[in-house]
Amino acid sequence: GIFGTQNSAYIWDDVDGMVSIGDGSAQGINESGTVVGHSGSSAFIWDVGTGMRVIGDETDMVFAHAINDIGQVIGINVTPPEYIYDGID
Repeated sequence: GIFGTQNSAYIWDDVDGMVSIGDGSAQGINESGTVVGHSGSSAFIWDVGTGMRVIGDETDMVFAHAINDIGQVIGINVTPPEYIYDGID
């Protein structure tokens, strides 16, 4: 599972329990364990291999809400109001 506050995002697993993945708020997770959310005014994507990184345009994308099992992320930015990130900038 995932949960978090504006200050810290966490994942939970049966082996390690609650594990911090960085500053921010976790919002969605897919079957492979990739997490999306937001930190400050930027959306992020996190996985065990690369850790947390900003996705989309740092000045526009504000929140990442969900990620599907093929890695597409849906979120909100300033304009236009919806955003889909597919790993290709």
